[in-house]
Amino acid sequence: MALSLAVFDHTHSAIAVGALLIAGQVLPAFAVPAVVARVEASSRRGELSALYFFEAIVTAGTPGPDWPQPVVGAASDSTVMHVIAALATEPLLRQASPAYAAEYVAKLRLLSVSRTIANVKSKLQRTNPVDDQASYNRMFATLLQLEKQRRELRETSAGPA
Repeated sequence: MALSLAVFDHTHSAIAVGALLIAGQVLPAFAVPAVVARVEASSRRGELSALYFFEAIVTAGTPGPDWPQPVVGAASDSTVMHVIAALATEPLLRQASPAYAAEYVAKLRLLSVSRTIANVKSKLQRTNPVDDQASYNRMFATLLQLEKQRRELRETSAGPA
């Protein structure tokens, strides 16, 4: 609301305020389902919950001390609701800090990357490298990249030595 008033004060145009409201509310309503449908159809399906979580956080707005309630209210996926409940109720293992948050997120991403590696390995085993060399090489390159990412995430999630 304050941004709408600032835009109107600066431009003196109701059209500019309307464009702001459309850009902030209507466009995401159309864009998010399209992105979700594309991700659901892709091999990166495990990232869908992360998109739902991000959508819930953006929809909930500015965080406050009671952050779980608006985020849960905006969540459209039961998995996201479980993650929010876990984040809100599980005790921290040590003092909260940006480094601790980075380690926690790295552990969550490590699980997703490990599942993706298993899927790529499974596809790779079913692909004949002689008959479909281009596809095999592409999958193998993807596997190498994922293994590198997993190694980096493992180091990040381990925390300081």
